Amino acid sequence: MRRWSRTNPAGREWDALRRLRAAGLEVPRPYAYLTGLGSPAVHTEALITGDLGLCSDAVDRFKALIREGDRTGELAFEETLIEVTRAMISLGYLDTDHRLPNFVVTPSGRPVRLDFELNLWHPFPRLWTRDYGLMLGTLIGSYVFAVQPDMDRVKAFARALRLRLDPPKSVLNRAAVRVDEMLSRQQAEIGLAIRVTDLWSTP
Repeated sequence: MRRWSRTNPAGREWDALRRLRAAGLEVPRPYAYLTGLGSPAVHTEALITGDLGLCSDAVDRFKALIREGDRTGELAFEETLIEVTRAMISLGYLDTDHRLPNFVVTPSGRPVRLDFELNLWHPFPRLWTRDYGLMLGTLIGSYVFAVQPDMDRVKAFARALRLRLDPPKSVLNRAAVRVDEMLSRQQAEIGLAIRVTDLWSTP
């Protein structure tokens, strides 16, 4: 039933890759979605996508841009994160695992989003406060981990994201809660106490 309804992870990723690519977003090219793989296959389905080439870790690349003082490169990187987020939401895709480590940097230097198997399609995303808020909060929380303790940089990124998306206040509130949850977990696990106050405040 999950395969037939395309609510299984591989089916969700297949549909998302085709629609996002058709909309002009740079994602891996989907070639085939195979189901009913029998023994001796370990898995019962497979998704075949195009090779992106020798990619690098997006978090490491972003940190390098900051360390090198490449403000132009840093802003271009952030713009890609925001535009990918906007494109996904505009097509109704809400992904609660939308985070910086799910991006890679291609040989051309452009960040590309991978791993869409957890996304859910909602025809009216603004009505799905929880998933929309978790998506934004998870992205911002992962951004915090990359730039901490520079909270001014975090707030600037959050403002740019808010201005581009214009989400409902309920979504912003849920996103802020998600960021707090991620930072609390960081403190519990490694003892690093970081907090972002007034995440969505205007300058």
